[in-house]
Amino acid sequence: MPVVATDVGGNNEAIVDGECGLIVQPDDLKDLAGALKKVLTDDTLRHQMSQAARVRAQRFSLENMLDETRRLYLEVLTKSG
Repeated sequence: MPVVATDVGGNNEAIVDGECGLIVQPDDLKDLAGALKKVLTDDTLRHQMSQAARVRAQRFSLENMLDETRRLYLEVLTKSG
């Protein structure tokens, strides 16, 4: 599902605004309501964002994070040896 989130913490790293969700400024209730309404009422947009969100979520999967950590460790070991 597409995500509607505020621009705090790591949300803007996980969510590509307009691609797999929508990011609004904190404490902007009007924008938050508008973003929620947009995602809930636009079936085409919601479907496109849902597909993009599935692809984006793979970047943060456990398997991918382990692979990236392993790659980084190997890179560091290779450069220091």
